[in-house]
Amino acid sequence: MNKSYIYIALLTAFFSLLLFLGCDEIEPPYKENITFNNKDTVRNVVLEDYTGHLCVNCPSAAAEIHDLKQIYGKNMIVIAVHAGFFAQTQSAPFDYDFTTSAGDAWNNQFNIQSNPMGIISRVNSGGTYKRNVSEWSFYVDSVINETPGVLMDLSTSYNTSNRKVQIDIEGTALENLSGDYNLSVVITEDSIIKPQKNNDTLLGPTPDIIDYTHMHVLRGAVNGPWGENYFTGPVSKEDPLPQKQYNFQLDAEYKPEHCHIIAFIYRSDNMDGNEYEIIQAAEKRVWE
Repeated sequence: MNKSYIYIALLTAFFSLLLFLGCDEIEPPYKENITFNNKDTVRNVVLEDYTGHLCVNCPSAAAEIHDLKQIYGKNMIVIAVHAGFFAQTQSAPFDYDFTTSAGDAWNNQFNIQSNPMGIISRVNSGGTYKRNVSEWSFYVDSVINETPGVLMDLSTSYNTSNRKVQIDIEGTALENLSGDYNLSVVITEDSIIKPQKNNDTLLGPTPDIIDYTHMHVLRGAVNGPWGENYFTGPVSKEDPLPQKQYNFQLDAEYKPEHCHIIAFIYRSDNMDGNEYEIIQAAEKRVWE
């Protein structure tokens, strides 16, 4: 046999093994029995789903997110972060690129080594921010049932002629707060039909779902990967928080009816070990 054919076959086998070993397998059951009683004021939870189109187990993680959204609805905000090895471009049909500078920065900072992997409101528990899919329901439920420190209001206005979205944010402290806090504003897009690797026949063809529907895809950061300083404590209960306004130009390929603006306030110092923890978040459609 021609040595070049043997080399190509070995290389293909090695790459396939790498995809399989680096992509975390998801074992059922995914959720415990959960009862969520929505209140007037909720600490909305942000689930960052670190994923990639080459990750064979990521469709199962997306199915878990869908199930959790059925429970928590608008109070669970999802950002699908395509970054790292499994988000790299390959030959067609995996030649598209969902990576962003913000996603790359987060992926590096939180040392994401495998997919699927989640971060729940950037809560550091046990010395790590990272959570396997089997842990998502527990941490989502624990965060969302905590009393929020901030009430946050987010509104958007979309100009169809120039494809610019105006973003307005304001808030009120619901408790006394100390420390430094940043405000991050990002944009996501739903319902993007692109191929996805898959190993679950219940979710679609294997090894590739050609017409896979990608949801919650991080498209970019409005005010930089880490946002900007929002306020520094002490802040007293019922104090108004700064009003912020941003204008963002949608890329030509984004569909405004499928885009969402997500804003979140997070701890930007590490005085008590809570650096990066998101204390409140809000989500709004760009264009209804």
